[in-house]
Amino acid sequence: MRAYGGHLAVVTQTIPALDKIYGEDTRLSLQGGAGIKIYLAPSEQRTRSELSAAVGKTTHRVVSKSKTVGKGPFNGINISERNEERDLLTEDEAGRLKPDEVVILANGQHPIKAWRIKYFEDRVLKPIFESQTGPLPAPDPKDHQLRDVRGDLDRANHRIDQLAAKLEADAQKRSRVRAVLPADTLRAMVRNNPDLPAPAQATPTTEPTTPMRRRRVRMEVQADQLLRTSDDAVEALRSAARKVNNIVPPPDDDVEPMAATA
Repeated sequence: MRAYGGHLAVVTQTIPALDKIYGEDTRLSLQGGAGIKIYLAPSEQRTRSELSAAVGKTTHRVVSKSKTVGKGPFNGINISERNEERDLLTEDEAGRLKPDEVVILANGQHPIKAWRIKYFEDRVLKPIFESQTGPLPAPDPKDHQLRDVRGDLDRANHRIDQLAAKLEADAQKRSRVRAVLPADTLRAMVRNNPDLPAPAQATPTTEPTTPMRRRRVRMEVQADQLLRTSDDAVEALRSAARKVNNIVPPPDDDVEPMAATA
């Protein structure tokens, strides 16, 4: 924009808000490209610290006096002076700026503390403001519709890219899975088509022998654990078996008996 003579004014609230949206690196790039930075009374601690560091340092003279109490030559006052470095605008002073006070930081110049100009009160800008006629310029409704359409297109393209990536991943998975025919089917195909190559024989793999430790177990059944014919369960099973054997199917004249084949 500078090549075309244009100027852009970026209005922000706090530095943490910029870091949340753009990140610290992008925020520092934006600040570095700004030729003039105007700070109003900041209320956020990090913004105060940033303003205090941007304004810089200054030195001031510190005078200290000490008095010696005594008699004779030991009675007197000592005065010492020294220069100390301090912030030109401390964080506390930055937070106590008046609502109409601003701090201007221009490239290659010292910091400037100034008062804001209100166009509706300034003697130069007020006549210009009052001489304006007609409604204030407003955004074209078509621009709003175009932004909505662009947003819909971007979302649709993003969704299409996601679906394409998913389809490609599914295709790769399917390409890794190959159907295997049973061995009998392959042999039958080879017998029917002699031109086909014979299926490869699987090489038997010998598993290493695992030493097993055996021990003898005495299988002895106690007398009280044996089933006897007098038990109720055994008698019930025998009764059910007799009933099943006594069942005789009714004769069927329409169906010819079939000889059983071994």
